[in-house]
Amino acid sequence: MNMTMCRVVACGDSLTVGVGDPVPRSPSYPLGLRGWVTQLVESHPGIELVANLAQIGATARRVRYRQLPDVADHQPDVVTCAIGINDALSKTFDAGQFGDNYEAVIAELTRITTRRVVTVRLHDVAAGLPIREHRRAALRARLAAANDVIDQVSRKYGCWLVEVPVDRPLVKTRMLSADRLHPNGRGHRYLAARSAEVLATNGVGQAGAPATIPAPEPWLRRRRDDIRHLGWLGRHVLWPQVNQRWRTKATDSSPT
Repeated sequence: MNMTMCRVVACGDSLTVGVGDPVPRSPSYPLGLRGWVTQLVESHPGIELVANLAQIGATARRVRYRQLPDVADHQPDVVTCAIGINDALSKTFDAGQFGDNYEAVIAELTRITTRRVVTVRLHDVAAGLPIREHRRAALRARLAAANDVIDQVSRKYGCWLVEVPVDRPLVKTRMLSADRLHPNGRGHRYLAARSAEVLATNGVGQAGAPATIPAPEPWLRRRRDDIRHLGWLGRHVLWPQVNQRWRTKATDSSPT
């Protein structure tokens, strides 16, 4: 197969949107984000991103009903699907329900793609969050249950699985953004490199050196990126939420 014709569609949550990797707005980055998927295709000419359907806050259920119906329209060779963090962050997480939705997504993506589905194991978000130890333990248990589902479904459908080694959590390698949840630019670069490694192993793109943790950025650049990231979250996530609450409150209190 001609590698220049490998069409990639991305599904998932804020990780795949690129949150945590802010860049100046431009025609290439209309949202002001780059992210691991964009970095992956930019560094590998044999891979073409034809659509990024990911949405901030997406769960497996939301991907199933809001993103999945649009995938086939793009005729993908490969689909990346990174979901589960938002499911696991919920205290009402149910492994059975997550498994049903996750398998429905992967089964349909497997049917649609001409090559394969790329799945992504969840990183240890509990390591970086400022929460009490009992809550950290509970979150890790939910993450482990979600990863069990991802592992089992990925094996069942022959997916190409991408994972970040558990002994190198993002927080310890300074690859976590200021919100303590999303990867920073270095983290996104590392995930892009790990993904490229998996794709190359399976004949997509060119094989390169094994993925390694990128060198730390200079202190001033890290502070600049943190400020830019927090500003992006304020404009695109927090303010819309506050504005929506105000509108809802105003509507509820208006006379009928």
